[in-house]
Amino acid sequence: MTKLPKISAVALLAMVLMILGAGVANAQEAGCPKFLDPANEGECLTQYSLFYEFYKQDNYADAMKHWRYVYANAPGLRKTTYTAGEKMFTKFRKEAEDPAVKEAYLDSILQIYDARAKCYPKDEGMLKGKTARQLYLHRKDDNIARIYELTEESMAIRGNETEYYLLVPYYLMNIEKYNAKEIDEKGLIEIYDKIKTIVDWNLENNEKKKQKYQDAIDSITPTHEGVVDQSIKNEIQDCPSAKSYYEPKFRETPDDISLLKKIYGTFIKMDCTDDPLFLEVAERYNTLEPSVKKCRYLAGAYYKQGNEAKAFELFNSGLNQATDPEDKADIYWSMAKIERYDKKDFGTARKYAKLAAENRPGWGKPYMFIGEMYAASGARCKASNEFLGWAVSWVAVDMFAKAKKIDPSVTDKANKMIGKYAAYFPEREVLFQRDMAEGSSYTVGCWIGATTTVRAKK
Repeated sequence: MTKLPKISAVALLAMVLMILGAGVANAQEAGCPKFLDPANEGECLTQYSLFYEFYKQDNYADAMKHWRYVYANAPGLRKTTYTAGEKMFTKFRKEAEDPAVKEAYLDSILQIYDARAKCYPKDEGMLKGKTARQLYLHRKDDNIARIYELTEESMAIRGNETEYYLLVPYYLMNIEKYNAKEIDEKGLIEIYDKIKTIVDWNLENNEKKKQKYQDAIDSITPTHEGVVDQSIKNEIQDCPSAKSYYEPKFRETPDDISLLKKIYGTFIKMDCTDDPLFLEVAERYNTLEPSVKKCRYLAGAYYKQGNEAKAFELFNSGLNQATDPEDKADIYWSMAKIERYDKKDFGTARKYAKLAAENRPGWGKPYMFIGEMYAASGARCKASNEFLGWAVSWVAVDMFAKAKKIDPSVTDKANKMIGKYAAYFPEREVLFQRDMAEGSSYTVGCWIGATTTVRAKK
């Protein structure tokens, strides 16, 4: 451990301020030359050499007396004077036990930043950030306005190269402003987007520190989303208020993916998919980030509006994109229900139901669906052939039996349906009259066209 000079806190503070303050003032008056007195160049170079040699050996106590001479007499000699001074005083401060001594060392660090900025103006933005950080960590309560000002000044100068350690404090200070109603939700979102832009740039261009930037945004995002989500919840109670809240934002930034995602999810959650704004948002979102699920939701929304052609165009677009059989099963299932319930086209509904079942093995629901359509066809089929009124019950029961065989979850419902429609099997006398033997094959006509087994009512 480096030995610290034994000196009282008051004496130390006076000495630091005298040495640093004098050096800075002289540097200002002379425009920060290498040597305040050119005749003193040799001694300054000797003192620098001695300071730097001790510094490299981590012997800060012995380095310090030579460093003070260089700092006071050769402000523009080397930037190392400032970087090393910061490092040494930071270590002294960390190891000091007396609070007054700690404060004196912090004053030294802050004055070093100021002196360095005067000698090396290109470092000003970074040094403002360092000052803001030190004050935030150690003197926050009395300096919050100054910290905020320094942070914004640093960010304005540094832009995308703003240091990662400023991002979380900057956001938290703006959360305090938001809570105090000094900025509104829009202002807070702008702050977050500003930070996100800096992070994204560094993730792309700053390999050495990219994880630091990732950690910063990961720390900020949950808080941000919680605040914004709560604000949104307070304003959105139903579909009209959702539309009123989101439509101006959408018109302003129609290509903002995060906004599109939020509107899309909100409208689905609140069952506002009949609103024309949902279609517009979903179309834009699907254009920028195509997905199978968005095609499916869009198709359903268009179908509700009576645009069948557009709906099935989107269903087919989803099928063309789908690589997961589960996604295909969902789309075919949606198409099957439209064909059955809305269009009353049982044949096409059956086709889609079978495709849904093929893409999700072990799923009994499509076969229950087909069985129900068979059972519901008794009157229709009986009109062309009286016996078909009984025969449809055979194929219906076949489907219910198949459903429970492959999918135990539908067993109870399937058994109820089997019991119900087995009661519609023809009497043995009817079979005898038609010269039909139990156990023989029979092809049910009508739209069904399925082969089944002849059975009598028990």
